[in-house]
Amino acid sequence: MSRDNAKPLIMYLDIDAFFPSVEQAKFPVLRGRPVVVGSGVVASSSYEARRYGISAGTSITEAMRLCPEVIVLKGHQHTYASFAEHIFDHCRRLSPLVEVYLDEAFCDLTGIPAAEGDLSRLGLKLKDTIADDLGITVTVGFASNRMLAKLAARDVKPDGVAVVPHGSEEAFMEERPIRDVLGIGRKAGRMLERINVRHVKDLKPFGMAYLERMFGKTAYLIHERLRGRDPYVPSLMPKSVSRETSFPRATIDRDEILSVLYYLTERACRSTRSLGLFPGRVTVKVRYGDGESETASGKVPDARVLDAAIFDTARILFARMYRRCRVHLVGVALNRLFPARDIQLMLYDDRSSTRLKHLYGALDDIRSRYGHSSVIAGRSINLINQLERDSYGYILRTPSLTK
Repeated sequence: MSRDNAKPLIMYLDIDAFFPSVEQAKFPVLRGRPVVVGSGVVASSSYEARRYGISAGTSITEAMRLCPEVIVLKGHQHTYASFAEHIFDHCRRLSPLVEVYLDEAFCDLTGIPAAEGDLSRLGLKLKDTIADDLGITVTVGFASNRMLAKLAARDVKPDGVAVVPHGSEEAFMEERPIRDVLGIGRKAGRMLERINVRHVKDLKPFGMAYLERMFGKTAYLIHERLRGRDPYVPSLMPKSVSRETSFPRATIDRDEILSVLYYLTERACRSTRSLGLFPGRVTVKVRYGDGESETASGKVPDARVLDAAIFDTARILFARMYRRCRVHLVGVALNRLFPARDIQLMLYDDRSSTRLKHLYGALDDIRSRYGHSSVIAGRSINLINQLERDSYGYILRTPSLTK
């Protein structure tokens, strides 16, 4: 059957308790024991730890109180990325159309001969292959679109397989909680629940005019998703590249905060350049010790490829909103990305900009060959005596470089 005539089929794969599962695969003695990965706060917890109420965001101190036997590991992002790539390679053997994230993947199986038979059997075979290869369990969902495949997998986590048959999409959504609909966030969900709209079937009778007043431009998407359809088309180009990390303990040390912000900025800039993209705006995020968060955004300077120039904008944004109280987390995002070929050549006419452009290009080449830590530059130098590092870079809190 040709792809054009085939019914759409998406497979969603999620790695169960990703970080702890990798640690348990590396060290079998940890299997069956409560394991958490994180520093200061839990980044990910094993299912054994979750039985004690330990989840992502729980402080390590609280996790140890809830479960005195819990095993706390700092983790290693580079190792996790390597395990994930091995798992996603198994998906690529089914189809070349695989969209991957940190611990999950969407695989387009439309028109693939291997997917024309029993999908449950295909999912079980994939799971067994990954378990035999890496000792890690995954959960798999099949459906006609991304939203349904992910929801189906969530229903059978961990270590399960779920299939939403063609023709049953609308029925599958009917009884689901309203917040399961992609695009309905917490705020809208709370508002709907206040008027007793708690399930998908409760919102379906509302007309487009009401949906437009509530959801604006996304009203059509919400309307379709309530009926089990998802018109979403993934972009081939990311909308943003972001990096963030939290501190081992909330800090008021401005130099430490700015040094970490610089490091995150240069990592985001390097990633953006590797994609052949430039940012139009930069956003800085701060979360304080009391849990309150703030963000500020501004236009980037003309020298779009230069870490220091973008950091200058990030530093100004940070200064505008910094309230001189303890900072728990800091992050940076490069937004409104566009291809490098679209930038005007006149931006680099002056010799100093050209030299800097070549300098950063050389740094990227060196770091690609020998690791990011092979060259420490700018304010990142201030972190040498504060943070451990390996060839991948400074060892920050586990979630720091995953976005």
